[in-house]
Amino acid sequence: ALDPLSAGLIDNRFLLNRTSYGAILLGERDNIDESRLLLGKPTPCVGRERELNTLMLTLASSISESQSRVVLVTAAPGLGKSRLRHEFLRRTEARGDEFQLLVGSGDPMSIGSPYGILNQLLRRRCGIHNGERVEVQQGKLKQMLESCLPADDAQRVAEFLGELCGVRFSDSQSARLRAARANPQLMNEQVRQAFVDWLQAECQKCAQLLLLEDLHWGDALTVKLIDAALRDLADQPLMVLALARPEVEDHFPNLWSGRGLKRVHLSELNRKACERLIQQVLGSKVDPKDAERMIAQAAGNALFLEELIRAFAESDGKTLPDTVLAMLQARVMRMQPSVRRVLRAASVFGETFWRSGVAALLGDSTATQDLESCLHHLINAETIEISHDSRFPGQEEYRFRHGLMRDAAYSMLTSEDRVIVHRVALTFLEQLGEQDPMVLAEHAQRGEQMEQAVHYYLLATQEADAGYAQDEAVLRAERAIACGATGEILGELKRILCGAYYQQGKVQLGIAPGLEALDLLPQGSRGWCQAAGSTFTHLAMAGQLPKLMELLQLFLATEPAEIARDCYVLACASLISMFGALGLRNEAQVCIDRMNTVGAPLMESDLMTRGWAKFAHAVFFGYLEPEVWLRHEAAQDAVRCFQNLGALRFISYATAVAGSSLAR
Repeated sequence: ALDPLSAGLIDNRFLLNRTSYGAILLGERDNIDESRLLLGKPTPCVGRERELNTLMLTLASSISESQSRVVLVTAAPGLGKSRLRHEFLRRTEARGDEFQLLVGSGDPMSIGSPYGILNQLLRRRCGIHNGERVEVQQGKLKQMLESCLPADDAQRVAEFLGELCGVRFSDSQSARLRAARANPQLMNEQVRQAFVDWLQAECQKCAQLLLLEDLHWGDALTVKLIDAALRDLADQPLMVLALARPEVEDHFPNLWSGRGLKRVHLSELNRKACERLIQQVLGSKVDPKDAERMIAQAAGNALFLEELIRAFAESDGKTLPDTVLAMLQARVMRMQPSVRRVLRAASVFGETFWRSGVAALLGDSTATQDLESCLHHLINAETIEISHDSRFPGQEEYRFRHGLMRDAAYSMLTSEDRVIVHRVALTFLEQLGEQDPMVLAEHAQRGEQMEQAVHYYLLATQEADAGYAQDEAVLRAERAIACGATGEILGELKRILCGAYYQQGKVQLGIAPGLEALDLLPQGSRGWCQAAGSTFTHLAMAGQLPKLMELLQLFLATEPAEIARDCYVLACASLISMFGALGLRNEAQVCIDRMNTVGAPLMESDLMTRGWAKFAHAVFFGYLEPEVWLRHEAAQDAVRCFQNLGALRFISYATAVAGSSLAR
């Protein structure tokens, strides 16, 4: 007798004749899918049984054994990642597996946006839409969390998941949130803990399937959060399924190494699978020689084969283009002019678009009724499909069935047309409340509106910096600078570059942008004080003490703005630690005195500032004064401050100093 799982898998794949003695194998099922059409006919998912069984077994074992599992499916464009995903979800639904599906997708218009895929996933889970009032978005997030977490935990998790998904809460009553917003490293830790706490609570309700589509257009912070979840929730019914092009492992080296990653690579369809699809759709209409020609031209590419079948049927077998892109472009050209205009306009937004957005791009050239007719035609032509939900409330959302079709339609726009339509798309998305600055920056740059591009790239850079995504911060800052950033905006970009290079360990690269930032930013401003702290560190690590001492005099003579006092104190604390290690007592003492003066108003109300000030005192006593007990007391005070903020990494720093004082 077979166990239920094995029996279910066999029944899914094979035709059986059940008798009182057992079951007789009659043949292999075609698994016709009524929802996936080709030339209006339902089609089987051919040539992917082994991969489907891998996914089905992985999900089943995650649920039955309560263990986290992760699978990465890679394939070149057109080889069938989307169809595999669709068939996998269709079969799990038919089998009755109990799990919650959470879906997030990468997008070519917002590559690398911090937490971009998880932002989308979480907003879908809560039913949050762009353009809604912030109070409504906060309410939806809190309601979702309160359904699975205790009230105190729900508030904390809501505050930091809000940072992940763009639903910002006030920090007036939250010392943790206030401190994290001032320190990207701390924010990164808190967001990670909140994400894991939420996902664990969801897993305790039922199994979770996280579907990450187009991960090659994803971001490093999403990858790191998933890694943390797989590590911390190893004993929970959690499955992560990521779909991507092969270059994903170039973008994210050592992807989820050590987490039991199972790799599934989709190779080209074999000859038998191609024959089955041709026979299923064209039947006896196709001559064996024509079928042979289609199989040879497709070379195992599922999308190419589908388009060859479509072209054969539409041209009665007379012409077959040579490449996928040429075939898709030819298909677009065969469309009616009005339908073609709609498709090209839709492609401007990426793989996802909205009816009102297409209408805005077309202006008065296409009436509402005509637009509706064109969209209906494109759905029937199996070119686009309706999305079940929309990022914007009240907006009908569609998506291209294949990304390559979007590429083909977009490639047919002239350079002049692209400038015009991207400008209109930018205005449309701004009015709708698009929250991803990278999307807006891309449209602004392609629309040659460089001032707006700089503005949005700056926001995107600050977003990456706040999320502790240093690689992305560097890339975005460079794009903003290339678009012509000047003045204080350029200074802010240089400040972020200086800090990012420090986190990347690129000491020599960080000095020049740090010094430029100090020249461009208002002296004593928050950004100026942050740039000073980072530049001091670069100069000390590079051994450029004369330049550091020169800059020190300017720094000590500067009166920071009230909003910049905490950053000034942190820069002082960094200097004290460096001077202590170098044995420069007089310089360290001057910085201690200045730190105490500037930081005095913050010592009782700002735990982060107090923590770093006490840490600096402990280092000073440790290196430059024989005051072991004072060192221990100061370090313990720092530990308590960091504990109240949940700053785990900073707790470890201060604990190490406190412990070493007892060892003497």
